[in-house]
Amino acid sequence: PSKNAHKQKIDFLSVDCEGYDLRVLQSMEWARYDVDLICTECNTCGKYLGLLGYRLCANTRGNLFYARDKKNKVGT
Repeated sequence: PSKNAHKQKIDFLSVDCEGYDLRVLQSMEWARYDVDLICTECNTCGKYLGLLGYRLCANTRGNLFYARDKKNKVGT
């Protein structure tokens, strides 16, 4: 069986918590979720998301989109 079989699949996660985006992301139990794409307004979240295997793929008017780097998945 796949290591991700027990994880809840999330295609798109949008985090907009008025300055608390990083705290929200840090509070997530990443071992429980398989998230493909994350949108946040937090420009300081990139380093943390990079540690989790995500990379910045788009920046549109303050919205930053991070996609999971399929070659470098963390926590799987």
